[in-house]
Amino acid sequence: MQSGQCLKIDSTKSLVMKSHPSPSCAVILAAGKGSRMNHPKLPKPLVPFMGRPLLEWVISGICKSGINRIIVVIGWRGELIRSYLGSHYQGTPLLYSTQHRLTGTADAIASAMPLISNDEVVLLALGDVIVKPDWYSCLCNLWNKRPYLDALLTLVASNPSLGSMVSFNSRLRATSILSRPVGVQDGWRDGGISLFNYDSLLALTSVDIYAYGEHRMTYGISNQIRQGKTIGVEIYTGPWYDMMSQDAIKKAEGVEASKPIWI
Repeated sequence: MQSGQCLKIDSTKSLVMKSHPSPSCAVILAAGKGSRMNHPKLPKPLVPFMGRPLLEWVISGICKSGINRIIVVIGWRGELIRSYLGSHYQGTPLLYSTQHRLTGTADAIASAMPLISNDEVVLLALGDVIVKPDWYSCLCNLWNKRPYLDALLTLVASNPSLGSMVSFNSRLRATSILSRPVGVQDGWRDGGISLFNYDSLLALTSVDIYAYGEHRMTYGISNQIRQGKTIGVEIYTGPWYDMMSQDAIKKAEGVEASKPIWI
């Protein structure tokens, strides 16, 4: 299997089929200041990687997936992001939502909900995670083949203690998710690119659990798993970069410089 190739999905016929529209809207979380990035002037999403801002890599990939509009959640120095991107990117309309309190991913999603219709499926992406651009369309296609899902997560083989560790069963259904598990170095990590139907996306914002001063979407996903919602997973095997710092960007640029550019 080549890097980034779609894996075969399960075809469990016993699961109840439900209304299952195709993904039509994307929400990119790009509000963070990026304290670990420590750039003196730019918000983290505008820090350059291989000649373009991080956020532009994400948007350009999403634009190839058939999504008809993109909502960018902005925060610290968000006016720079709005000024740089404008109202359209490669013909795709861009809308903006401001997260006034930088208190976690769940609050960022909540700020975008008024711009989303209650019959939509939403592609949710972190503005500082870089993958092969065809993964966005691949994930949307996998969603369309699994019409019983409430949500679909991308998983990567990476240190779970730096994000969220996801366990799953043979049906490729999530059985648990744990935020930043201490002392765990190996496992499957939430890759920061996912799909949610409207009700599941809204539910992420309604769990009032705070840790480290943040309202994280991880707790909303965990709650839905406990409630029996069908949260699917797909394993991504291509290049995956979590651009948490300047050192992470330099390392990624070094890797990409040693082989043909995949973007």
